[in-house]
Amino acid sequence: MGFILETKSKDPAAFLSATSPKQIVMHFVRDVDAKKLRDAFTEGMEAANKNYEAHKASLDKFNSTITDVVKNDLIMD
Repeated sequence: MGFILETKSKDPAAFLSATSPKQIVMHFVRDVDAKKLRDAFTEGMEAANKNYEAHKASLDKFNSTITDVVKNDLIMD
């Protein structure tokens, strides 16, 4: 997975608060069902974000778009 930003930063708070355009690109190298993806995204956000609850609605919106993927699928958001 890659995060594409206008300016390079390793600060997650800067990424989350930036008003500039953002894009996430995921290229899958194997089949994965939607539930596993949603669970992984949620678990990762909870572990990595002290303010998880403040971003939960955005994650729920993103997760609602996730479907089963097959090898070589791309998800861009």
